[in-house]
Amino acid sequence: MKHHKIYSIRTAQRCETHISLRPSEACYSIGAQLDDLLEAYLRLLAELELSDADIFLAKAFASDLINQNDSLRAHPLFAQHLQKAALSIVEQPPLDGSKINLLLWLIQSPQRHSFRIDQAICTTIGEHTHVFHSISPPAATADQVEQQTFEAFAEHDRLLKQLNMNLANDCMRTWIYVKDIDCDYGAMVGGRNRYFKAHNLSPDTHFIASTGIGGGGDAAGKRLGFDFYAVGSLPPAAVQYLHAPTHLNPTHQYGVAFERGVRIGYADISHIFISGTASINNRGECINSGNTIRQLDRVFENIDNLLRDASANLSHIASMTIYLRDIADASIARNYIDNRFPTVPALIVLARVCRPQWLVEVECIAAILPN
Repeated sequence: MKHHKIYSIRTAQRCETHISLRPSEACYSIGAQLDDLLEAYLRLLAELELSDADIFLAKAFASDLINQNDSLRAHPLFAQHLQKAALSIVEQPPLDGSKINLLLWLIQSPQRHSFRIDQAICTTIGEHTHVFHSISPPAATADQVEQQTFEAFAEHDRLLKQLNMNLANDCMRTWIYVKDIDCDYGAMVGGRNRYFKAHNLSPDTHFIASTGIGGGGDAAGKRLGFDFYAVGSLPPAAVQYLHAPTHLNPTHQYGVAFERGVRIGYADISHIFISGTASINNRGECINSGNTIRQLDRVFENIDNLLRDASANLSHIASMTIYLRDIADASIARNYIDNRFPTVPALIVLARVCRPQWLVEVECIAAILPN
């Protein structure tokens, strides 16, 4: 199995590269796997004529974060090379048998400048400021999940206001990791809904593209983790929320509040973020219960229809994450993804989806050039 895949797209103003990276099967300990990843990372950057300074976002998927966090943070890969990057680390065990996988998004541009505010990395490219903000609330009881969710959105909003931005207008994408999603998803949704209602985010305005998925943190008792992505100085016409009414209904019809996807248009490129998408129809019903292959077929049919609303299609996918509920489906999913998307940077991880009937969920980033 190939240990890395690369997607690149180039404009006159920038070069963007997405990379999926996994360690060799010969490495067993977390230290050996990190050494292997670092060697591969440095080799790839040299081959692609890129550097640490070009990293836009790094996402690490760990198998046992409570035990591995100190090793990850101390290793040169994280302590030196990824130290200035927007970095997300979540416990979602990779389903290739390793302890850690990486998804990297690099943007090389002479117009780029990065700086840090609290727990956020801010990157200016041209006139736009991109903000990645990770929030890890402390250990909590189940009855605190709703309030912690509300407070995380409020904390992100406060940070954006330091940059003359705000959550309602500028937050484009969220990832919410719920340790016990079968029990706590409803409370998380309640906290998000309550915050949105208080800040005029509604079916008549818009919500935010999002993935709400099972995932653990770096300490026992933590029930939630949040990643926020915002972009400043976007005119309203640059943001398009995506719909596929023949395949998917608005999420508010079944009590949640997120957009299925969003296209962000810049002068030279458009980024498309597809929210976590499952085997669902336009009545909000789970279909193909119990059949992982048929659910994957429907997932990508849904994603393709969302991409088409953004004048794109599956060939424009730059990277994807596949979440599986059942570890026994790993080889089925790997064969499916490798055969259908052989060149796309893609990682498959173990993460329970918000409805037990959904065996798989997929999110992706796509990129297209202006016509």
